Amino acid sequence: MKRIGIVGGLSAESTADFYHRLIRTYAKRFGDTQYPEMIIFSVTQAH
Repeated sequence: MKRIGIVGGLSAESTADFYHRLIRTYAKRFGDTQYPEMIIFSVTQAH
């Protein structure tokens, strides 16, 4: 299985929402109940 990388959103909540949508889309598209391999990198927003 291939691994993908994503950059997290501006908050933990938006990153979690995106991750959840990605997992649902993956399951619908491939009919697979396993999660795709992913690396999530969250960037700290500079003030």
